Amino acid sequence: MATDSENALERLLAESARGDTASFKELYELLSNRVFSYVRTRTGGREDALDITQQTFIALWKALPGFTYQSDPAFYGFLFTIAKRQLIRTYRDAENAVVPLEREEDVPDKKGDTELEDMLLRALTSLDEVSREIVVLHHWSRHTFGEIGEMLNMSESAVRVRHHRACATLRGTLKEHT
Repeated sequence: MATDSENALERLLAESARGDTASFKELYELLSNRVFSYVRTRTGGREDALDITQQTFIALWKALPGFTYQSDPAFYGFLFTIAKRQLIRTYRDAENAVVPLEREEDVPDKKGDTELEDMLLRALTSLDEVSREIVVLHHWSRHTFGEIGEMLNMSESAVRVRHHRACATLRGTLKEHT
């Protein structure tokens, strides 16, 4: 049984695919924080994350006419694949293959959160790619384990196990640095 949010998402996608800019604006407002949170953990700063988020939605707008809605998780997989590709395009030609985790202009508004955020971003780099992806999608982008499983072509139980192990690794890494 589809929930109201699934029906709303499906409706917004269909209307946006037909070129309805008001529906696409609603879709952007509904999804932009999730995409930004995901991208932000992989970029050198807030401005880069904003640019890549914008590029992701431009690419989504262009791709929607060819997209067929099947389910929310399938759509999220589609959207986050676009975001990953935008990240790759942005950093493909960069001189340094490692994405910087901090810059001077990248100071959060709350001073107490700066150190914690920096430590957490550094700790995330200790995880393998898939585990990092799972943690970011679950905690920053607020996806369920089932949605993440569909996005990454894994079973929900495999995602839960990887998440549990990744959190244990993060706790150990953070404990070493505190």
